[in-house]
Amino acid sequence: MADFNCQEIFNDEAYGYPRFDYLYLEDTMKEQERITVTAERIKTFFTEEK
Repeated sequence: MADFNCQEIFNDEAYGYPRFDYLYLEDTMKEQERITVTAERIKTFFTEEK
């Protein structure tokens, strides 16, 4: 079995871009707020950097 090194997988500097990020939704948020936050994160994820 191969060695698994989390630092290599999540090392943004080695890949030149963020490879992992969190989407944190609180259960106290209103439904519309959760939808808005989620939609913005999706847009950000699929937006190409120039």
